[in-house]
Amino acid sequence: MAEVIFSYKGFNTTIQCLIDEKMNKIIGRFLSKITPNINEELFFLYNGQQINNFDLTFFEQANLIDRNQNKMSIAVQTFENNNTDTIRNPKDIICPRCKGNIFIYRHKRL
Repeated sequence: MAEVIFSYKGFNTTIQCLIDEKMNKIIGRFLSKITPNINEELFFLYNGQQINNFDLTFFEQANLIDRNQNKMSIAVQTFENNNTDTIRNPKDIICPRCKGNIFIYRHKRL
């Protein structure tokens, strides 16, 4: 048994799944848990990249570390079509307060 943690609007939602279950089913269960009247276009970020192939299984999508832990975290972002000032590249992670890009740096431990 594995789990996928979705981060959406500051809240984490955990969905349990099998390692051979396809991402479209996992994401479908997440969408059914949040409010059914979503008027926003959502996109899903994993490992710094947008998930485009929803036919991959958990095992195929997850990196080696997440496979070993049977746990992955996915950031859920909205894409606002009604304001041309907020249209950005969907690979950008947007700060909910200032609407600026967030840059994540990884440092090696010594």
